[in-house]
Amino acid sequence: MITQVLVDGNIEFEMEEPRILAKRLNQDGLIKASFTKDGAFVKLTSRGIEYCEQESYSTPNTPVINLFSISNSTNTSIQIGNYNSVLYNDKEQIDEKIEELRNQIEENTDLTEAMVREIGECLDELDEKISNNKSIPKLLLTGLLSTTADIGTIYPYVKSLVDSLKS
Repeated sequence: MITQVLVDGNIEFEMEEPRILAKRLNQDGLIKASFTKDGAFVKLTSRGIEYCEQESYSTPNTPVINLFSISNSTNTSIQIGNYNSVLYNDKEQIDEKIEELRNQIEENTDLTEAMVREIGECLDELDEKISNNKSIPKLLLTGLLSTTADIGTIYPYVKSLVDSLKS
């Protein structure tokens, strides 16, 4: 159960958060969930394992360095590259869209506290990735879109932001 994972990890949570978390992870294909009135029983999928291996074990603010050597050459050459680095040419515009979205969230009275927190965490992660020229996991953008899909006043801002990040 997700509740037990949160308890074991000493993570504070509100009553509805484990169910919301399970629903989102299930929708994203990272887990298979069986929902009960007491919560959800979950099983990690192979896609979930891949996500953990690719995202959650990376060291924040540390570039991923790949070394390649060319052998059978009189001069051995080593190329060092950071393949997790992205240049955002329109950072100002993206920052404006994030700030505009934050304002819309603050002004929206239909959002629950949990939803505001979840969207805010996504925006914080986006902000951090963009500031550090890091690539943004597709799962983060998909999660942000799916979280706001039913919120007509917020979704257009999210869609505009995501579209600007994909171009």
